[in-house]
Parts: sequence; C-alpha cells; structure tokens
Amino acid sequence: MRQLLFSNNKLSDRTGLAPGTLTYVGEKRIQPSKLSIFSFNEQELSENSKANFDDLSSEAENSKVSWINVDGIHELDFVKKVGEIFRLHPLILEDIVNTTQRPKLEEYENGLYVVLKMISYEASEQEIDTEQISLFLGKGFVLTFQEKTADVLEPIRNRLRRSLGRLRKNKEDYLFYAILDVIIRNYFVVLEGIEDQINELEDWIYEDVSKEVIADIQSLKKALIFLRKSVLPLRELVNRVERNLENNFIQKKTLLFFRDLQDQISHSMDLIDTYRDILNNLHDLHISLNGHKMNQVMKVLTVVSTIFIPLTFIAGVYGMNFQNMPELTWENGYFFVLGIMAALAISLVFVFKKRSWL
Repeated sequence: MRQLLFSNNKLSDRTGLAPGTLTYVGEKRIQPSKLSIFSFNEQELSENSKANFDDLSSEAENSKVSWINVDGIHELDFVKKVGEIFRLHPLILEDIVNTTQRPKLEEYENGLYVVLKMISYEASEQEIDTEQISLFLGKGFVLTFQEKTADVLEPIRNRLRRSLGRLRKNKEDYLFYAILDVIIRNYFVVLEGIEDQINELEDWIYEDVSKEVIADIQSLKKALIFLRKSVLPLRELVNRVERNLENNFIQKKTLLFFRDLQDQISHSMDLIDTYRDILNNLHDLHISLNGHKMNQVMKVLTVVSTIFIPLTFIAGVYGMNFQNMPELTWENGYFFVLGIMAALAISLVFVFKKRSWL
C-alpha cells in the first residue's frame, strides 16, 4: 500500500513582506503557465486552449459568458498580467500564488473570490493528489487559477461542448456553482478510495500485525485530517453565499443550488468522521492483536518451562553424584529415572490440555 502524497509548502517564505506582495509559495514548477478560454451562450461555444493576453483583453468586453482558466501560478508576472486585465485586487493575487490558503470566500466590488482545495484520487496507485484552485466570479466571466494542468473539471468542459444540462442556458453564476459542485463531488471519489483502503486494512490486520499496518493506518489518518481541514471551512463558505441574498453576482435562482452543496459538504464531513473512528478502532485492534500474539508466545514458553522445571530438578539431583546415593548403583537406575521423567512430562502435557492451556 503506497504512502499518500501531499505538497510541502513554506509560509515562512512570506515573512516580513508587505500585504499584496506576490510571492509564490508551493511546489517548484518548470512548466510554463498557460491560458484556456471557453466563451459561450445557449447557441454558440468557442474554445481556445492556447489563448494569449490579447485574447483575454477581448474576452473582458465579450457579451458571452467566459470561463478563463490559468494553469500554473508559479509565474508571477503571468498571474499579475491576468489580474491587471480583469482588475483583480492585489490581495486576491497574493492569495492565488500562496498555495497554503485555507478555503474561504471574499467579496469585492467587482466580484466574488473563492479559494479551496481540488483533490483527486489515483486508484491504481492508491495515492491522493491535491492542489489549490482559486475562482473569481465577475460580471460575465469566471476565472480559475490552478497549480497544474491536471484537474477534475473535464466533466464541465464536456457539458459545455455537448450543450448538456443547464450550463449553456445560464449565466456565469451557474458556471461558478457548477465548478464548485464538481470539485466538492470529487471529494466523494477520494473518500471511496480511502474506504477501499480501510477495507483492505481490516482484512489484512488479522493476517499481519507488523509495523507496516500501523504505518498505513497513520497515513490514512493523515489523509483524513487533510480532507477535514479542506472540507470543514466550505460549510461557512456556502453559508455566506446563501445568507447574502443581496449579492449582485449570484442570482436568487442559482442560490437554490448552493443548498445541495451544503448537503454534499455535510455528507463528506460525516464520512470523514466515520472513517476516522474506524481507523482509531483498527489501531486499537492492532494493539490488541499484538498483545494477544505476545500472550500466546508467552503462554507456550511458560508451558514448556513448566514441563522442564521438574525434569531439570530430577536431573540436578542425580547430577550431584554423591557416594551414598543408592540409585547410582542400580543396574537399571538410568532407565528408571528416564521413565519417571517421561511419565512426568506426559502427565503435565495431559493436565495442560485438559485445562485448555495448550
């Protein structure tokens, strides 16, 4: 069973910097940042997977709904240029390039900013992969900023291409909801993967009480702690959207769909807490099985010692070879003592079996 992998980031890199200063905090990347654009309404769709900044400038004035996705936030000038085109606040840009952000929602004059964790599960490798994704909802557009190209948003792209469901018939606020919905629903895929690993551990733990089992339990616990930290703040995030009925960026009819997000978040939290309890029980069970195994070993050793203690005593007595020991002159004394020792050992084994000690 493979170790679950997570990013190692350093908040100390930002120590002493002024608010709004762009400093990338995250894993080192070498791939260049790139843009992709979906521009659509109910009748038309255009897709540009190799967009440039000139394309962005025209999208800012577009009457269609635009979804602009940025892959790679490690190139600060690239992110800054996108921010200038869409008039993003410097604090938003600062949060975008800091991948240690806690999930949150912030409202600005020109839009809503949301940051959360996008988590995926590779079943064949039994690995969890995570990255930060930032969303900005403005008038007529949605911006998404990702750490890397791979994501869980392909279902959204396919629905746009095939004109399936409500996406093409609604405005940017529904696209904003749909992206959040796919990200949060994918948490269940991750949780199902963790559940499969827990089931494997439950079967394995009775066969193997080695330290590897504890290592896997601790790895899964770490994954669940990370998931809990990623999911729990989303409750407040969605609550803020639902409570803000005066919001100028999300229509009232779209707010209804956020209630479903709340249900998904609550369900995810319930599963996380359930799996955490199961892992705690497995940990306790592992300790109990180890103790039971040790008791069995000690039991066998005690029985063996008990059998040989009287035999050792007899051997010790006749090993003294005093001159006046009458048995030493017996012709069959050696075989007689051996017989007594064998009979005593057999008797003890019989008693132990009768009392179910063996």
